[in-house]
Amino acid sequence: MNEIIYGIHVIEEFIKNKSNKILCILFLKSRKDIKFKKLILISNEKNIKIKFVDKKFLNKITNNKKHQGIVAYIKNSKILKEPFLLKMLENKKNYFFLILDGIMDPRNLGSCIRSAYIFGVQAVIIRKNRSAKISSAVKKVASGSLDLIPLIYVTNLVRTINLLKKYNIQIIGTSRKAQLDICNKKLKQSIAVVMGSENLGISRLVKENCDNILNIPTVKNNLPLNISVATGICIFEIIRKNYLNKFNVS
Repeated sequence: MNEIIYGIHVIEEFIKNKSNKILCILFLKSRKDIKFKKLILISNEKNIKIKFVDKKFLNKITNNKKHQGIVAYIKNSKILKEPFLLKMLENKKNYFFLILDGIMDPRNLGSCIRSAYIFGVQAVIIRKNRSAKISSAVKKVASGSLDLIPLIYVTNLVRTINLLKKYNIQIIGTSRKAQLDICNKKLKQSIAVVMGSENLGISRLVKENCDNILNIPTVKNNLPLNISVATGICIFEIIRKNYLNKFNVS
């Protein structure tokens, strides 16, 4: 069964970067604004099949989600596993991975993936069990990034972490209770940052196998950061330390 995605920004990203994955785009026939006309024009230029339908049909196939009058059928996303990661490790010198340990909320998962793509993470490694499944909700929040960055599902995060260590990749875990903060820790060029679940954080065995456990310094410490916000901050700090400072970015 084919997947569906919905929302203007999500589908626009697919049209621009993954048009070969689109099977058909459904446009709300009553909508005539410039944005829609532009998307229809680009779709025709890329020979993407389009149809015009009523709102009732779009509501039905999206279970009354906020589709903004546009839905697309796409080919099923390819599930990547450990062999793909091994191939990546053999072909690169410096690595930047995001490891997600038990992220259960679909919106948080989508947001973490989106931040990873925007800041140049090479792949997102996801714990196969006790994690949110890739759904329409995840796709919408990820805003087209889902199929633009490799998502690698693994059954054993500890084993995967120890594999990364063999390639001299620094494993950074995160915790509110950590003594060191990410802003003051020297980081390697090759790095993987581990983000834990919303309620439980990083699992015990994963934490024990990290090279360092770091926190995000905040002004108010009585409330935790949302996991997707914390992920974006950590990824950006790594980019700032390892890349931006070299180019005198102001």
